[in-house]
Amino acid sequence: NTLVTIQTGDAGKQVNRLYITDGADIKQEFYLALLVDRATSRIAVVASTEGGMDIETVAHDTPEKIHTITIDPATGRATQVSRLNTSFQPGGRVTFDFNPVANRVRVMGAGGQNLRVNVETGEAATDGRLKNAPGERGEVAPQVVAGAYTNSVSGATATMLLTIDSSTNMLNLQSPPNDGVQAPRNRLSITVPPLVAFDILSDGTANTGYVLAGNALHLLDLTSGALTARGNVTLPRGAEVIDIAAMR
Repeated sequence: NTLVTIQTGDAGKQVNRLYITDGADIKQEFYLALLVDRATSRIAVVASTEGGMDIETVAHDTPEKIHTITIDPATGRATQVSRLNTSFQPGGRVTFDFNPVANRVRVMGAGGQNLRVNVETGEAATDGRLKNAPGERGEVAPQVVAGAYTNSVSGATATMLLTIDSSTNMLNLQSPPNDGVQAPRNRLSITVPPLVAFDILSDGTANTGYVLAGNALHLLDLTSGALTARGNVTLPRGAEVIDIAAMR
């Protein structure tokens, strides 16, 4: 059996197991995500009252209904930062990470949209659409489902944007990030699902990749693409992790 969605691409993904649970009457649904804003050393909360299952549609049709708030970990004080000033087309999956060198958030959709966002104003610059580098797959659209910057620490002078393409199971270098070109770096050592979360932890000199795939947390070698399982992650029934933030 093959599941075909926006996230999987036309080739789809093989389904080996199907989970069924009791239905529930949902009174109201919210979207809530937390990530680390390394530029300010604060937690950023992205939230919407318009629900979580269709958050991609909300981002596309009514981006003003998605709010970003930062929290000071020392005091717990929350401050609204900005709202995205343009519509976003996630294509079923959102990639979101902060570049400390440019002082901008990179927001990308699996459908190819590529934004560079000023976190203070919400103003977004539309950069080149995601595309494969010239070559064997140059005419095929990538399916970027996760991405993270290296050297994501205050004071960094250079970063690289690494991405995961679920259609090729490749770890790519997006270079330059503003052009959206996906240059293959190496094939991942195990097949990851389209619903994969990825982040890079840096100490200023070394970078360590972390990938959450199939409810298992892995270390990712950013050169070879080797994934090493570190342990299983137990989630509440029906919960889905769409992103992770690695921090010390």
